[in-house]
Amino acid sequence: MADLVFNIRAAAASDVRNLSAHELHRAPDGNSAIDPKRSHLNRVLLGPRTQSEALEALFASGVQRPTAQAEAPYIQIVVGASGEFFRPDDPEAAGTFQTDRLEQFERKAMDWLKATFGDDLIHVSLHLDETTPHMHVLVAPTYEKAARKPGRKKRGETDADFEARKRESAARPTVRTVGRRSNVLLSAPNSFQTLRQSLADHLDPLGINYGNDLHPTDPDPQTTRQNLQKENQRLKAENQRLKAEAARTLSEARQQAETAQRATRAAQETQRAAESAREAAEAEAARTLSEARQQAAEMLHTASKFERAFKTLGKALEILLPEATVQKIRDLYRKLMKDQKPRPELAPAPSNQSGSSGPSL
Repeated sequence: MADLVFNIRAAAASDVRNLSAHELHRAPDGNSAIDPKRSHLNRVLLGPRTQSEALEALFASGVQRPTAQAEAPYIQIVVGASGEFFRPDDPEAAGTFQTDRLEQFERKAMDWLKATFGDDLIHVSLHLDETTPHMHVLVAPTYEKAARKPGRKKRGETDADFEARKRESAARPTVRTVGRRSNVLLSAPNSFQTLRQSLADHLDPLGINYGNDLHPTDPDPQTTRQNLQKENQRLKAENQRLKAEAARTLSEARQQAETAQRATRAAQETQRAAESAREAAEAEAARTLSEARQQAAEMLHTASKFERAFKTLGKALEILLPEATVQKIRDLYRKLMKDQKPRPELAPAPSNQSGSSGPSL
């Protein structure tokens, strides 16, 4: 015979949030033997993606939220069986199960949950990525909340008016409201043990018995409620770890973004400096070229003056000096200009009025 796993507890909204995080973030945490490679096998059997979303959908449908003073108004249950049921050939083979036995358990357990809790059953998920298959169940116990009856007459109100006001209040429709302590099933004495026994009777044809509320072989025997409290602490720790990991990842991303921004700014400054240097070089080159052109123009102007002077001198020498002396001057000029840019040479000048001829610049 296999033992029934039926861990039931009253739960607050924070417990629902923690369990929802446990359902979404499947990673080994040292407490649950989660195998992320098998998390794709997990299924939602009833309701939306998480327990938190199931609660929001319930309230959106018109069901009234529990009062602010309500302490742990919801019910969370872990439903499963020991390994002897799911893997009878090798109960210690963690993470394995026989498909046909899983289907039988799922069908029988869901029939019992729906028949027992009705519309108050709002979320059921099946986890197959841990040691043994099990269900996480969320129940939102409800009751029909009647309008508040008038307790006393108003000042100046007649007895007839007071009675009419009471009848009007009694005639108002009730409002379905979440509240564990006002729920008929769960407000009864020993309701948790009664529910466990009822489920055990329903699963008895599968060879699953009631099991033990206490585990005498454990080093630290605990009740189902204590086990659930321990599980809640584990889920809170996991939620905190996930938040810390997310904060660390966000911090690293921000640091990387800042580093990238600094690198971008440095590259932009380098580019601006290069552009400034290029503009300065172009301006210096333009200034140098302008000065060179100005100097060249001045040199050409000076050369032109020298050329005119030499021509004038040549004409004077033709008149004043003998032809032999002029020839010597021409030879000396050619010698001086040998390694320089060619200049206009001395050439014979036309005959003057006296009939003599001589060199000309």
